[in-house]
Amino acid sequence: MTCALRGVIVTFRRPAVWPGYLRYLCSRGAVMDLGPMRKNYRGDREAFEETQLTSLDPMKQFAAWFEEAVQCPGIGEANAMCLATCTRDGKPSARMVLLKGFGKDGFRFFTNFESRKAKELVRGHSK
Repeated sequence: MTCALRGVIVTFRRPAVWPGYLRYLCSRGAVMDLGPMRKNYRGDREAFEETQLTSLDPMKQFAAWFEEAVQCPGIGEANAMCLATCTRDGKPSARMVLLKGFGKDGFRFFTNFESRKAKELVRGHSK
């Protein structure tokens, strides 16, 4: 995980370091409290209901949402997606990749076959 604080980039490579380091940063006032940014939902007008679905088919629904995202000028790369995998011992890992296509067979993206991500995907698929 990378965190930019006061113009300095700090890279956290070991999750065990994170909790203690976070407490240290908080005690020094280096971490911004983002809690107040949360907005309350205002009833049915903003709630998502199943009746708003375009389709009960997940791929058709994704296609509708993706097309809407592509048309939104505020979204720079609508095909950016988060891919999460885990190691054999269950440690999760997530990274951003670009969606290259999708259809009835699933989602298509590219990765290096020698990467940890690819190995975790193959291992997960073979279970």
